[in-house]
Amino acid sequence: MRQLLAFSLLIALGGRVGGFDNSSDAETYVLRLLGQDVGTARYEANFDADSLRTRSLVSFRLRQGDQVTELELRGELVSETASFLPRRYHLVMQANGEEQATIRVAMRADSAVASVRAAGLGEHTLRIPLERNTFLLDNNFCLDHYQLLLWHFHRSGCDSSRYPFLVPQILLRTPQVFHLTLRKGGMDTLSLSGEPKVSCRKIEATSDAGPSMQFWVRETDGLLLRWTVPAQFAEALHDTSQRSRESLRELDLHRVLQRLIDRLYIRTYADLGDWRRLEYLRLQAKLDILAFGEPTRDTPWQGFQGECRFSEGRATYDGIFTIRMLTAPPAGRWPRPEEQRELGRWLKAEPMTPIDQEEIVSLADSLRRSCTSALEALRSVCGWIHANIRYEITGSDALTCLRTRRGDCGPQSYLAIALLRAMGIPARIAGGLLYVGGRFGQHNWIEAWLSPETGWIPADPTTGEVDTFSAAHITLWQGWAGALHPEAGDARLEVLEFRKASGRE
Repeated sequence: MRQLLAFSLLIALGGRVGGFDNSSDAETYVLRLLGQDVGTARYEANFDADSLRTRSLVSFRLRQGDQVTELELRGELVSETASFLPRRYHLVMQANGEEQATIRVAMRADSAVASVRAAGLGEHTLRIPLERNTFLLDNNFCLDHYQLLLWHFHRSGCDSSRYPFLVPQILLRTPQVFHLTLRKGGMDTLSLSGEPKVSCRKIEATSDAGPSMQFWVRETDGLLLRWTVPAQFAEALHDTSQRSRESLRELDLHRVLQRLIDRLYIRTYADLGDWRRLEYLRLQAKLDILAFGEPTRDTPWQGFQGECRFSEGRATYDGIFTIRMLTAPPAGRWPRPEEQRELGRWLKAEPMTPIDQEEIVSLADSLRRSCTSALEALRSVCGWIHANIRYEITGSDALTCLRTRRGDCGPQSYLAIALLRAMGIPARIAGGLLYVGGRFGQHNWIEAWLSPETGWIPADPTTGEVDTFSAAHITLWQGWAGALHPEAGDARLEVLEFRKASGRE
């Protein structure tokens, strides 16, 4: 469920140029994924001289195997009437009538305070510095926020504008301001269900927080009629037919996730065989990633020659990677107190790694009990995760991964980080690409700091690699979680040379 809500599905509120025609307006949209009608979004607006209040309701069904979940997202946004800048936001997510998550955001000119409560994560409060005129644009189906932004753009008369914004649902992972650029396109004609043909303006949107989007707005008043995110097979259409929920299909979550995951692989024509035995790899790369921190070029086991550009949350690589298998050096002790203080950033509890939770502390104590060094503890943690956590795409945090015994590479890495930090061993997320079965796929792992002599040592709890870290891993980020850009259609990797542990090939 959390993976689905990470989509940039941006459905909007119906506005009117110069203000709303009356004190209450409502619009309805049909939501599509993979060409199927899977949900509805309805929102209404009420305004007075000082504030504009919008309320939204999104409903759709999720199917995971034989289990069907009725999901509702209820949002309320209060904005300034004159500027349409957000001031307060409240979102409640319910599954089968039970509350799963609540988000509250209070925004001022220079900062925002967000409170996030979610099942299994507890409650967290964050303060985020803002840029001038920052909008709030959540990333699920109930985002009436986008119409306000589109209306603001429509009224400005500009051909292109750049807007800072926050994304509430990813604040726990990336508490920062992103940027969205809107550009006017050409005129078009739309014929929607239950509505006559209408002349509209196409608007292109690019962002450093996700894939490109397209909006079609009515030329006369800026009302949003259609929205698409091609990279995520998502679409919303303005609808006045008042179709019933029974006419909508259940959303097969596994099918959607699989289509999205297929975009996170880059095929290569070289057969590298058993990737675990790969001790040397040299390859030509052209890559494009979403970067929430400084991208990685060189490590003790990897070198890069070429051009790496980093700007506004996007990094591009064009050059040659040379990677060697790393063998973990002996580490006969634990990090000392002064070393822990120096690396305190990588020892604290975070939303995805709640090291103060009883289950995390108990398991960490149990795994550490027979270990005589940090390296033995790293082996114990990664070995336990590899043996006990079933690989399944969930996108969850460390505690949920532990409780359910399920998780993909991200949750398994967060669990390893939480356990190591609970033991007093600095640990951080890392990742990039991993070769498996004829293609390189997006992957996350961890790095642990064992001693000044060893420095940061990579390990992969998902694959069970600790003492050796194969050259099949291309490291693109360290200390933050990145992702392949979903629209990097020209990404390529050409293997120039490789060698396995048993000899040259």
